[in-house]
Amino acid sequence: MTEQEISDFELFLNLKNLEILKDFSGKEIEESNANFIINLLDKLLIYFPYNKHSCSFKYLYRLVINKRIVNNNVRLTQVVNLKYPPKKELVKKYGRCNLPQQNILYASLSRMTALDEMRPQKGDLITETVWKKKSDRRLTYIPIFAHQPTNQPMINSNTGEIIPGLINTRTFEINQQFHLAISNYPKNLRLLSIKLVQFFADCFSKQVNWTNHFNYLFSAYIADKLLNKVDKEEIDAIYYPSVADKLNSENLAIKPTSFDDIYEPFGVIESVITQTPSQGLGGYHMNMTLATTTFDFKLDKIVWNEEKSTEATFKIIDCHY
Repeated sequence: MTEQEISDFELFLNLKNLEILKDFSGKEIEESNANFIINLLDKLLIYFPYNKHSCSFKYLYRLVINKRIVNNNVRLTQVVNLKYPPKKELVKKYGRCNLPQQNILYASLSRMTALDEMRPQKGDLITETVWKKKSDRRLTYIPIFAHQPTNQPMINSNTGEIIPGLINTRTFEINQQFHLAISNYPKNLRLLSIKLVQFFADCFSKQVNWTNHFNYLFSAYIADKLLNKVDKEEIDAIYYPSVADKLNSENLAIKPTSFDDIYEPFGVIESVITQTPSQGLGGYHMNMTLATTTFDFKLDKIVWNEEKSTEATFKIIDCHY
C-alpha cells in the first residue's frame, strides 16, 4: 500500500474498475470470468490500506457435522477431524476465505456463531470443539470491518457512548481507528481507500449462493492475498464478521501452521440436533450424547469415556477473549 497521492485520472480509472467489480459481484459468478475479475482485483489491491492487529483470543470455537467428515452419522475419534482439511488436495472449491487446494482453519468467537455458520439439520450428529491458547504468541490478523448489523450506530444522546448490543462494537472501533489512520492521506488516495475498504467488506459480508462456489471468488482471492502476499511471515488470520450471525459476531480464517502453533483442544461435545430455526420454535435444540477433555495427541485420538457422565465431564465456556 502506497501513501502517495494519485492523480484525478488515476482515481477515475480505479473507481471505474471498482464499478465493474461491483457489477460482477452482484451476479452469479461464472468460471469464464474468473481471470478478468482477478486481474481487476490485483490492480486495486495495491491501494488497499490494510493494517495489522494482534490479539490473544483465549478461546475459539468450531463445529463440524460428522457425516460431512466421515460420510456417516457416527462418532469422530481423531483430533484431525476437528480442524482444517488435512490435505490441500481435499479442498475442491472456493470458500469464504480459501482458494481451491488451500486448507484454512475457520473458527468463531462464540459457540452460537459456530452453530449458525454450519447450519446443521435435525437428526445430524455434530461435534463442537473449544480450542484454547497453548502459547503466549498473539494472533496477528487483518480485519474486515466496514459494515455494521445496523445502518447507523445507536448512541446515547446524553453521554455520546455507543449503546451496547445494537452494533458490533469491535468492528465499529476498528473502523474508527481506520478513519483516524487515513485522516492525513492525500484527498484522492483517502477517497479510494474508503471505497476499497467498503467494497471488500461487501465481498466478505454478502449472502452467497454456495451451490456455485465461484460466488466466493472475490473474498477468497482477497483473503489469499492478505494472508500470503502482503506480509507472508507475519499475518496469521483474516478477521471478518459472520454473515450467518448478521455481522453481530466475528469469525477467523487462520493459517493451519499458525493455528497449530497457538491452539490446542480444550474440550469436545458431541450432540444430536433435535430442532432447527427453520422449524420456527426458537433456534437450535440438541441432545448432548458425550463430552470429553481428554486427548492422546501422539495417536491423534479423542479419548471418549462412554461410561462417564457427560454433565460432569465438560462444561462449555462461551466467551470472546
